Amino acid sequence: GGLMMAGYYPPRGGHILVLPKPGWCLLKPGDQEASNHGTPYSYDRDVPLIFRGAGVEPGRHGPKVDARDLVPTLARLLGVEPPVGVEGRVLKVLR
Repeated sequence: GGLMMAGYYPPRGGHILVLPKPGWCLLKPGDQEASNHGTPYSYDRDVPLIFRGAGVEPGRHGPKVDARDLVPTLARLLGVEPPVGVEGRVLKVLR
């Protein structure tokens, strides 16, 4: 419900949202992927997030983060304002 709706964009979305059973993946014939990170199940949506470079504090940091935190964090690293309406927070991996 809520996680699927968070990724739904009405101007390009359909009228039906399909939620596969846990462990199932909806693929087109010929697809080679085993996952598409499009379901609300943790095994499908949790991915590693690695930052490297100037302005990043070395080391391993804290708990899991929300994918919405990526844009504000990258914007801060680049020294630009994030787009209007972007949700999320700047991660504490920055110097």
